[in-house]
Amino acid sequence: MKKSKTIPIILCTILLVAAAIYYYLPVKINKEISACSLDGDQIKLVLDVSWHRSLLKPTELRGKIGIDNNEYLSLLDTSAQINKYSFWEGLKMKVKGERYIPPWFVVSDKDLMDMDKITLSPFDKNFNLVEIHVYVEKPYDSYEVPIYYGPANTAQEADKVMRQIHHKE
Repeated sequence: MKKSKTIPIILCTILLVAAAIYYYLPVKINKEISACSLDGDQIKLVLDVSWHRSLLKPTELRGKIGIDNNEYLSLLDTSAQINKYSFWEGLKMKVKGERYIPPWFVVSDKDLMDMDKITLSPFDKNFNLVEIHVYVEKPYDSYEVPIYYGPANTAQEADKVMRQIHHKE
């Protein structure tokens, strides 16, 4: 009688361990997206990112984004010490089903304040609609910030994506 109880317990334990391992595996996204500004400037995004899940904090975006010949790293993958959220804020975000996207993707983890950087706003977890702000440093400590929308190859397509993202008719 004792053996018959231990087999289901062992099977349940194995199943729970397998489910936990699967849950903690990063969900990779490798994708190329054509994006365009409302002025018609085009860029090609090469995403090599992944969603990292956790039990007590929100799912976080990590990885690299290529634009033209530049590669941008998630701040979470650099040596930067950023204040993301407190434990309780993270737990609230997790309960609400929110994802954490770092505020910046940067060219490298050196000199984080003095470089070109981007912000990325995916509007679903598979990056079917994206908005990218590219901060390009200009003389006299100023930035030019073109905004690109994707997927789009023309200014008209970018406008359509922008309207979908921002719910404008």
